[in-house]
Amino acid sequence: MRKRRAIIINKDPHLQQELTGFFADRGYATAVFRDSSICSVYDSGDCTGPRSCGDIMLMNVDTPKSGLDLIAAQNKRGCKLPAANKAIIAGSLPDIGLGAAFSSLGVAIFLTPLDFSKLQQWVAECETRMDLERSVAISRREVRQEGHNERISYYMPGNRLGRATIVNKSACGVCFTTSHHLTTNDMIMLRPVSQGASEDAVVCWVRPAERNRYIVGINFCV
Repeated sequence: MRKRRAIIINKDPHLQQELTGFFADRGYATAVFRDSSICSVYDSGDCTGPRSCGDIMLMNVDTPKSGLDLIAAQNKRGCKLPAANKAIIAGSLPDIGLGAAFSSLGVAIFLTPLDFSKLQQWVAECETRMDLERSVAISRREVRQEGHNERISYYMPGNRLGRATIVNKSACGVCFTTSHHLTTNDMIMLRPVSQGASEDAVVCWVRPAERNRYIVGINFCV
């Protein structure tokens, strides 16, 4: 039986971290994305996955496309994840009709700052609809390039600075060695010197290595 998987679509690093921590405490694996272009329905196509991409999905009201339009399109174009296991997160919904429209699509709505007791209640309801014997669809097995001992820096939870050496990398993730014991589902900010830009990332796995070091696999929040 696999872990439950949460899909989080939100560009706010604070919310990314809050939600990732919330689901980690419940034993979930998480996939975090800045916007909904990851979804095949985003560009007016059909759902191309043979299975659901996750067990539960929380997305920002503006994804940057309208969350309302995206969920309506997913409902029509074969999304495998039930609408009842999707939620919209918004700072406010000044248009009463907008809230009614989301409700008519079968999705939940949560306003920020999040009420985690209400979120927890909704997630528990969603879990009754999850089939953990059925696999989920997102799988990243792209070709990775050797790191050639490239050094990088990253910020850990609490804004602590860490340093690492890249083992291999791809467009979606990095494997590196470090002396810091990171934890699965930690949100970090990676600073790859060669790319000259910071990247939000999620720690996917951690393994012990020799000489008090760890091998860490991360995925960018693409």
